[in-house]
Amino acid sequence: MNFEDGRLKHMGVKVGKIRGIEVWLHWTLMLVLVGELFSAFLLRPAIPFPARQWLISSLALLLAVVHHELGHCYLSFKLGGGAERLVLWPLGGLGFCKAPLEPRAQFLSAAGGPLANIILCVGTGLVSAISGWSLLPTVADSATFPIVRSFCQYLFLWNVFLLILNLLPCYPLDGGRMIQAWLWGRIESMGQATYITVKVSQVCAVFGLITGLLIAAIGFVDLDFKQTHPLLSRLSFGLLLMAVTHLLFSRGLLHRLQSGEEEEGGIFGYDFSGGYTSLERTATRKERASLLGSVRERFRKKARSQRAQRDAAVREQLDLLLVKIHEHGMKSLSRGEQRFLRKASRLLKR
Repeated sequence: MNFEDGRLKHMGVKVGKIRGIEVWLHWTLMLVLVGELFSAFLLRPAIPFPARQWLISSLALLLAVVHHELGHCYLSFKLGGGAERLVLWPLGGLGFCKAPLEPRAQFLSAAGGPLANIILCVGTGLVSAISGWSLLPTVADSATFPIVRSFCQYLFLWNVFLLILNLLPCYPLDGGRMIQAWLWGRIESMGQATYITVKVSQVCAVFGLITGLLIAAIGFVDLDFKQTHPLLSRLSFGLLLMAVTHLLFSRGLLHRLQSGEEEEGGIFGYDFSGGYTSLERTATRKERASLLGSVRERFRKKARSQRAQRDAAVREQLDLLLVKIHEHGMKSLSRGEQRFLRKASRLLKR
């Protein structure tokens, strides 16, 4: 998920750089770490060494999140793209990776994070199997508290946590982006692929919201639930955060897609101010008569109609401003009218 540079001041703190890539710690991840600390001391009668256990769990989470985002960055660089910064948050990261604007590159770039988590899951799982440890941390394991075992178990837990959530078909998480890229390659329309992906993601978000609330309710009744089911207890807030993120993110995106309005830089760099015709120029295969084709055509017609209405309104207001300029000069325009004049000028050029 991309953010304007101005927003970064309000989303966390800068913690350093990795090979020239800025690393930011999002405030939601800081809240999760504080919540883990509170939970560790709340369950103090059942957990020895709560502070040390919280520290190991937090380090494992940060390592899993950084590794997840570096997976995106690595594949973006390999595919000819790049990365500006990483903003670490509980479901992976808010990466500024720029892979080439074609379906295969976008799919592989989105898959880089889950692939990185799979590597750590396999590695920590093998270490635990060889050593005779359980895969997930339990109260019995924490009685003696060997640091290496506990770190390995928490690293496995957080990587499975990130893997499950990022493989769910919920945009803008990795699973949703992979579906979007796959649909883009199939129906040859980035706009229509995004529209279908958002609709599928809405179902997934509702499922995540209901499931997360049910698991959270069980954990609220049973205080030992977090220790007996460490992965499920953490998935509850992950599913809730996934649902809220999608609902907040998709509303504006869906509105822009339906109205054909321009997004800053477009989705993945595309300009939707001219509808979706610019995206269709990347198609190389012949149009196929199908259900998706008919849905796409209706979508295009609606976008063209709404764009025509918007252009007519812009031209009407522009005519009024030109009359005002002719009669009273440029200085008679307010700041809002001047901004509109510049925006209308750019729009008409396109």
